[in-house]
Amino acid sequence: MEALNKFYNDEVKRIFTDEVSIAKKCFSDLPEFELKFRKMKTRWGVCYTKKNSISISSYLIHYPFECLEYIIVHELTHFIVPNHSKRFYNIVSSNMPDYKKAVEKLKL
Repeated sequence: MEALNKFYNDEVKRIFTDEVSIAKKCFSDLPEFELKFRKMKTRWGVCYTKKNSISISSYLIHYPFECLEYIIVHELTHFIVPNHSKRFYNIVSSNMPDYKKAVEKLKL
């Protein structure tokens, strides 16, 4: 079981890190930040702008790929707009026009 958990955690780290690297190219002037992966039960992701840190739920590995993309775009956008204003969602939408489909899948 320990080997399986290590494999799972290594794959989460590899896939999520690769996807964050790709998504970062869509944004300019992002600060350097620490990327963490955790088993979060109440959130999919969290951006700590004051700590320059993003945490992403490792449970996203079990969801369609577009859900992971959305959470990454969502959390990166918080470095630009710290709230969920119209401007925030305009930036999310400009980087992922069909983000609402991913949001619906995350509600299931």
